[in-house]
Amino acid sequence: MKKNLSLFGLIFLSLVIQTTIVTNLPHQLAKPDLLLILTVYFGLYSTPLAGAILAFLSGYMMDIFSGSIFGVQTFSKTAIFFLTILIRDRFYVRSPLFQAGTIFLFSIIEGFIIISILGMVSPIENLLSPFFLFIIPRSLITGLVGPFFIALIKCVPPLSQGEPVK
Repeated sequence: MKKNLSLFGLIFLSLVIQTTIVTNLPHQLAKPDLLLILTVYFGLYSTPLAGAILAFLSGYMMDIFSGSIFGVQTFSKTAIFFLTILIRDRFYVRSPLFQAGTIFLFSIIEGFIIISILGMVSPIENLLSPFFLFIIPRSLITGLVGPFFIALIKCVPPLSQGEPVK
């Protein structure tokens, strides 16, 4: 219970950092998606039920604060969580290199999900342009920041006992 409450507080703190400090960074491409990193963390280090609820809540809160089409972030964060669940038993998840690669890959997948949903709502003429101009560079930054953010999360006392779920 204490661990899940700490994780919810971490979602809120990450959302505040992402919507205030990260938004004010000078370059558009240098903005990592902290909630995506948290979602991957939930998939690697929490039980399926608690992680699914936390991933859903992080996407839901992002939808509330983003001002975009409601439900896009909720769907994408929940989908990324379940994809992380699928791979966590097949690979050594403690490696920072694996975490960076996983976060990079899932950031690209999330970008594709978001562009696909937005493309269904309003037609986008050229899907490759936003993909290469925004999603790939942002995924790179998110993947590079990911292992450091996960290491920081593990320093939080109620979360420091978090071992990968088998």
